[in-house]
Amino acid sequence: MGSSGCVSVLLMVVLALAGCGGDEARTPEGPPAKANGEEPAKGEPAKRVWAVQMTFSIPVGEAARTVDDALAEVILVVDARLKSSACGEYGIRRLPADGPGFEVGFASLPAERFDEIVSLITRAGTLEFLIVVRAPKQFAKAPGNEEPVSPRHPLWEGDNASHRAFLDGEIQSWTAARKADKPYRPSRAGYRIVPTSKASKEEPLFVLVEVPKPDEVFDGRMLENPVVSADVRNMPVVVFDIKEEWQERFGAWTEKNRLLPLAIVLDGVQHSAPIIQAKLTRNVQITLGPGSRADQERDAEALVTVLQTGAMASPPKLVSIKTN
Repeated sequence: MGSSGCVSVLLMVVLALAGCGGDEARTPEGPPAKANGEEPAKGEPAKRVWAVQMTFSIPVGEAARTVDDALAEVILVVDARLKSSACGEYGIRRLPADGPGFEVGFASLPAERFDEIVSLITRAGTLEFLIVVRAPKQFAKAPGNEEPVSPRHPLWEGDNASHRAFLDGEIQSWTAARKADKPYRPSRAGYRIVPTSKASKEEPLFVLVEVPKPDEVFDGRMLENPVVSADVRNMPVVVFDIKEEWQERFGAWTEKNRLLPLAIVLDGVQHSAPIIQAKLTRNVQITLGPGSRADQERDAEALVTVLQTGAMASPPKLVSIKTN
């Protein structure tokens, strides 16, 4: 990773994924039980009767996608979100194909958490992969401690002072636009700022990023299977696959931007900025920065949630909530 302490992105040739964070998978139906007080038909387990049952539908707007594919993708994301929500025992059941959707049953869920869980299940987001534009000083080499720099260095056409002045001016514009409830409009073509997930009202933190060319726009549509896994040291990492139709373009783009920070931005907020270490084509592994194992596990789960939120092409909509 070098002395910068940044997260690094490494190319993976082979992925062997088994489970997610060691959690036991939930079954779609749950254990056999009486349904509405009646005995199940012989040889068939009864549908689980849950204390709280939420029903959701999913829109399927892409002609190239089948209902089964869209539903499987949504259920996978919803299951991963619920595993980290401390909502207790739950089950997910697909609904008949004539009305694509699914049900989520909870063994016990307080009414005051209904809105939180519905928001968790239905949340969608805009995911972007952008290149961070650092000040030239961040690439300075100390004698005897030289590190390789990107083939595109320097990205900023100016000195450190002009970079700082531009960033400060953009932060003022961004803050003024937000106060006026208007969209932020960058003052210079090709650049924009985004707040980081560590930003707060008292101490806003921003990074300068490149505005991508039309053929270099990469978003959640290219992702498959973002999960937490482990590296050769058995430390937490985040891995995901690149869909085949995106691999050639993403490979060329990451090769061109090798050794630059890759901003992972969800809904306009940067959540991570790993360094691109090599050309990335089919599989990506993100290793976490310094910190305890518990910190890395927490950061990995949070990043997976970001990727899953941006990768869900058909966010579900609540149809009903029933309590038993």
